[in-house]
Amino acid sequence: MQFVKHLDFGPVQAYELGYSPVGQPLVTTHVYFIDGIMIDTGQKHMSREIGNLLTDLAVQNVLLTHHHEDHSGNAAMMKNLL
Repeated sequence: MQFVKHLDFGPVQAYELGYSPVGQPLVTTHVYFIDGIMIDTGQKHMSREIGNLLTDLAVQNVLLTHHHEDHSGNAAMMKNLL
C-alpha cells in the first residue's frame, strides 16, 4: 500500500511517503519542494508517485541530504527525467 500526504509549510511543500506490502506503512519519509528544488527523492517503492510529483511540480534541481535509500531511491530515475 502506498501512502502520500501533502503538507504545506509556507513556501515549502512537503510530501510524506510510505510503502507497505500489507496495511499502513510503519515508516514514512519526506521529500520537500521549494523554489524549483526537490530535497531528497523518496524510497524506490514510491517511484510512480515521485514521477507524478515531477509532472505536477516545476522541479529544476535535486538536492540529496544523504545516500540512504529512503532519501535517494529515485535519484537515477529523476536524473533521466529532468
